[in-house]
Amino acid sequence: MKLALSLTILALPTAAMARSEYMSQVPHAGENSCDTCHVNGGGSDRNAFGADYAQFPDWQQLFDRDSDGDGCTNGEELGDPDGAFVAGGDAPGPYSSNPADGSDCGSENSGCSVTSSSKLDGLILIAIGLLFARRRTQSLQAS
Repeated sequence: MKLALSLTILALPTAAMARSEYMSQVPHAGENSCDTCHVNGGGSDRNAFGADYAQFPDWQQLFDRDSDGDGCTNGEELGDPDGAFVAGGDAPGPYSSNPADGSDCGSENSGCSVTSSSKLDGLILIAIGLLFARRRTQSLQAS
């Protein structure tokens, strides 16, 4: 009994070190803890992001992939759309959504709503163009 308890205690730091090591390789991994890569906590099957991480453990190969197929890259979802994150460092931007959940692209903030922003910019430019065209038409009619 004492031997089993001793072996369990000796194994704990190793498990904690492995978890910590993996967590420092991905920005904002602490937001979902082990579920960043696993379906139901550490030791369970890997989710879509975890499967990609196993294949591409270098963030530079992983950040621009869309592991969960929701339209946001892993970098957009984890606050690093440009791949600037350095392992062990701070994420360049805010956490946006879970890179393993295909239904939550940008749900926590507008971190990966680039398309919406671009559409809004386009609408603003169209509105400005219409205003100038209207003023020019009014100016020509007054002359």
